[in-house]
Parts: sequence; structure tokens; C-alpha cells
Amino acid sequence: LSAALQKVIALAKEPCFLRSNIPSVTELFLDRDDRIKAIESAFSSGQRMVFIHGMPGIGKSELAKRFAALYKQNYDVVLFSNYTGSVDELFASVTIENFEGKRTEKKPILLRLLNQKVLWIIDGVNAIDYNGLGELEQLQCHLLITGTIKWDEYLRGKPCFLDQLPEEYAFQLFEHAYGRPLLNDNAKIARQIVRAIGYHTLLILLLAKQIGAGIRTLAETLAAIEQKGVIATSGEQIIYVKDDVWYETELKAILKDVFDVEGFKRDD
Repeated sequence: LSAALQKVIALAKEPCFLRSNIPSVTELFLDRDDRIKAIESAFSSGQRMVFIHGMPGIGKSELAKRFAALYKQNYDVVLFSNYTGSVDELFASVTIENFEGKRTEKKPILLRLLNQKVLWIIDGVNAIDYNGLGELEQLQCHLLITGTIKWDEYLRGKPCFLDQLPEEYAFQLFEHAYGRPLLNDNAKIARQIVRAIGYHTLLILLLAKQIGAGIRTLAETLAAIEQKGVIATSGEQIIYVKDDVWYETELKAILKDVFDVEGFKRDD
């Protein structure tokens, strides 16, 4: 009788389900329409996995979020998860609504819920978990994976390389972050700065905001960059590694160069 009662109670419970958790997209998103169309085309053609790869700070996460915002009507659920080192941890991080069982009971339910009407964005995959690769390939949902690693070398999927912004869009981003129109000589100097840092999205935002705040003028910043040799070091590193694996330590070195140029301390 007790077992039968427990079964009735279990059936009466609300079913488990997944809830969308799409993060907001930055208002500074620029010039990625071709990549968004490429992702949509890959999924429409039957591809279940698409990989967005490129250096840190170039806009991979924003591209994935933008795609989700534009095509969420194609899915019942859109999940966004940060990769923390292993596929097991990834599965464990997903919230299943109405689930009250043990952790060991969670994964089979999640695998069932990750069906063809689910888009799962896995952000920041910068290391290979060889034991978990096969499990991702077995999922029925659409997977949009971002990271510095070319995952298509390990899994069957469609690569989508994200490189630096074209100069005109990079300048627009600089001007937007700067906070006011850049004209004549100021515009010329801003373009020189943008070229010197390799059209790198994150560095453009950092420098433009700092210059816009009055810490240094555009001319002073360009002179400092040239004197520090950022053009000969950081800029070339950015260009050189964009088609290869990019390591976090290298990005930190780039940021340190920029902050040194701007006179900031590490804590700032």
C-alpha cells in the first residue's frame, strides 16, 4: 500500500522541465550578421553542433547570445551555461524545475529534456574534456559552443571562426565607448589607436572608455602606445594567434600592456 501511495504521489507532482535563461546582449554589438546567418544555416541544414572559436575578448559570447535572442522563437527552451572544466560539471550546473531527486538521478532526466527543441549555449570552453566529448555528441538538442579551442577537430560540428572587427566597425565601437563624435584629427588618431591594438574588441572598449573619461588625450595615448611598443608586441600577438589556440596568460599580457600605457595599477 505504501509503495502504491508513493507512486500516486509521484504521478501527481508537476513534471520536470527546463526554463530558458538567455543573458542580455550588449548594446555595443556590431557587424556579426554574416556569422549569425552562418549559425542559423548550419542548424537549419541539420547540424546539431556549431562552434564559435577565436581569441578572448573578441565577442564570441555576445554572438551566441545575439543568435539566441534572434532565434529563440525556434526553440521551446534556450539554455546558457558557463563551462567550468568538465562535461559532468556542465550537466550538474543545469537547473531542472520541479526536480527533487538525488544528483545521480538528475542526469538521465536532463538527457531526456535536452531534445530537438532546445538550444544549449555552452560558453567558455577553453580546455578539452576527452571523457565528456562523446556525451555531447549524443545529445539531440542544438549545441552552440564558444571557446578558444577548435572543437571541430574533436567533435563533428560546424566551425564558426570569429575574427577582429573590420576597421570601420572597430572605429564605430571606439567612438561609441568614447561617448561623443570623433572628427577630423581626433578621428584620425582614434583609427591609428584601433589599428595599433589589432582591432581587438575588448581593448578598444577599455582604451576608449579611459580616454573618454579624460585620463589621457587621444594623442597622448597613441604616443604612449608607440613608445611602449604595443604595436610591435601586443598587436602582432593578437594577429598571430587568431587562427591558433589562444591562452589566457597571453590575453593578460596584452591587458597589462594597455594598462601600463594608461598608467593604471593592476588593482585598478
